[in-house]
Amino acid sequence: MSMAPPNPGIRSWDRVEGMLLGLAIGDSLGNTSESQVPAQRRQRYGEIRDYLPNAHAEGRAVVAAVGRRGARDDDDPQRRRGDQRLRCLRGDAVGPARDDSPARSAVVAGPDDPEEAQVRAVNDTRDNDTVGAIVGAAVGALHGTEALPDRWRRGLLGRTRADDDGRVFELIEKARHFAAV
Repeated sequence: MSMAPPNPGIRSWDRVEGMLLGLAIGDSLGNTSESQVPAQRRQRYGEIRDYLPNAHAEGRAVVAAVGRRGARDDDDPQRRRGDQRLRCLRGDAVGPARDDSPARSAVVAGPDDPEEAQVRAVNDTRDNDTVGAIVGAAVGALHGTEALPDRWRRGLLGRTRADDDGRVFELIEKARHFAAV
């Protein structure tokens, strides 16, 4: 089954906002159980379909992505991991990064349901907060904000750090203002 094509009636800004919210939601859905292998995660939490209790449930990937944008140091381990994840999504990774190939499947060949694509990314990969953020950004950009479940949008704290509730939403508003200029 392939993912339904994007709705051509969705406004451009809704796709941008969907991408940003999807990124934060995916990171938040996965960060409590990140770095656990899928079998461990299932044993401990069952299937993750909503945010898990976590004092630090945040959309930190938004800041990490923005903060690393200008980095060009090939010796930077964060950059190497990010490059490896992108190769994995393209399908040309080798070695341990192949663990996250379900993310590619969730976006490219997965169900035509954006929620299920994110659920699969968060449950079926080891680096599930990063993969969840990537898949969330992709499905948000393809399908717009309204395709992201309302309970996820309402439940998002919007943190980029442990003590800045709402920061993600401030960044989205700044992006909206920038796009309007």
